[in-house]
Amino acid sequence: MGYGGGVESGMRNGVGIAISVGRVNMETARNRKIRSDNLDCWRHARDLTVHIHRLISENHLKKDSELKEALTKTTVYLMSHIAMGNGNATPESLESLKHLDLALECLAVLRTYLGILRELGYLSEGDFLDFEDQSIHIEALIDDQIKNLRKKQKRKR
Repeated sequence: MGYGGGVESGMRNGVGIAISVGRVNMETARNRKIRSDNLDCWRHARDLTVHIHRLISENHLKKDSELKEALTKTTVYLMSHIAMGNGNATPESLESLKHLDLALECLAVLRTYLGILRELGYLSEGDFLDFEDQSIHIEALIDDQIKNLRKKQKRKR
């Protein structure tokens, strides 16, 4: 069973978001060729998200609600844009590239927040470098996807 609506997208707090509220045939969604949980970049983004949520729950960041909210939203948007960049009916569409570009923007914002956490003493240098390595790896995986989509677009022309 699906649900009705449209697609809403926009910018909030400097992070691009897109929320799909369109009519979805669940059987079609299950049978898509590319599933988000099968993508390396999505799995790595999920791991990063879990790691950041654990960091938040384990230290004084709970008290800084604005930074906590910004961090959690950014990591969720990152995962969402990767999924949406790979979940379109035609992966080489401009919409796919737009979402993958937004995922890269989310990574840049996330790195900014991580730098702030380090400066405020919420994040050790070692943890900061671990997060930085994870984000660089995710960025490389997304860049590879973008390059592959652009190659497919050129072949179609």
